[in-house]
Amino acid sequence: MRSKPQHSARRSAFTLIEVLVVIGIMALLVTLLVMAIGPSLESAKVSATRVTIAQINEVIQQRIDAINRLDLTSEATRFANASGLSQANASLILRKNLYRQALPQSVKDLGGLDLDTSTASDNSPIYALWQAETPSGPPTSSTTNHLAETECSEVLYYALTKGSRIRVTNNGKSFNIPTLPVESINPRHIKDTDNDQLPEFVDAWERPLRFYRWPTRLVRTGGAPSNTPADIAATDRQQASVLISSLPSFAGTTLVYSSTLSNTLNQDPDDPTGVATLSLYGGSTFTVQIAGGSPTSVTALPFTEANYHTPNTYWTPLLASGGPDEAFGLGDPTSSSGGQNLCTVTVPAEVNDNITNRQQ
Repeated sequence: MRSKPQHSARRSAFTLIEVLVVIGIMALLVTLLVMAIGPSLESAKVSATRVTIAQINEVIQQRIDAINRLDLTSEATRFANASGLSQANASLILRKNLYRQALPQSVKDLGGLDLDTSTASDNSPIYALWQAETPSGPPTSSTTNHLAETECSEVLYYALTKGSRIRVTNNGKSFNIPTLPVESINPRHIKDTDNDQLPEFVDAWERPLRFYRWPTRLVRTGGAPSNTPADIAATDRQQASVLISSLPSFAGTTLVYSSTLSNTLNQDPDDPTGVATLSLYGGSTFTVQIAGGSPTSVTALPFTEANYHTPNTYWTPLLASGGPDEAFGLGDPTSSSGGQNLCTVTVPAEVNDNITNRQQ
């Protein structure tokens, strides 16, 4: 009698061990894939951020050039008569305040000679436009959803894209300045990260960019105690050169401050000889008469480090991203406490991967 062939039982499923092995292999492959493409993705983000920063910087530089070309002779004469300043000092104060309006890093920068938006006679024309952006005016630190860390990027965005005129007082001469076409910027780099109705410039990590108009504390870290600029250490210059590649150099370990201002690091680009700065710096408030204004006069703040920047010190406007670590290691651009708005270095280790408009 023929026996029936024996058939082995069919497997109905994988064993638990086999499933775990497959999962382990897949996890390993995913890990290897991430390790392989991770640096490429990060590099792409760095490159994209550099492109956006370069595009914004182009308009920043155009505004600087436009202000530098202005003949302020007649306007300085009018301002000198209204303030009691000398012609040279009036010219310097005018130029500084035109810079401040054209390149703001905080809301108070739009408040004019007294840095106070409640006295409208010397407010920037840009502030009036911005104030009308929402029925209750622009968001502030007390507004729902607004985050203080976005203020710098918000006000810079608005000024560069919509602010086309600047003037120091409302009875003074207005000057036209270039604007930034919004459509030229990567839309991924324009976001309202705090949902307060005001967009910001952001980097590829969706963190708001920071702007420092006069980053003098990056170079002269000791500031100007007792109104005398501190010496500049070679180590401070080396640290600053991470963010500003083309910084002037000097021999030795220390650049001693001197009224001769022989080194570019000891010079204010607006006043290379230092004559106006030395006569103005550390003074007191002064009254500026504004015919037809409301009010008809304002009390202008003195030229000090807290109100402007460190005297007789090199500066160039700095636009920065915190880079891949999303940390700046720099002072708050909206706070004058301890020179933060002048770009103090707070955490040196966090600065090294920052991306700026002044790196080559």
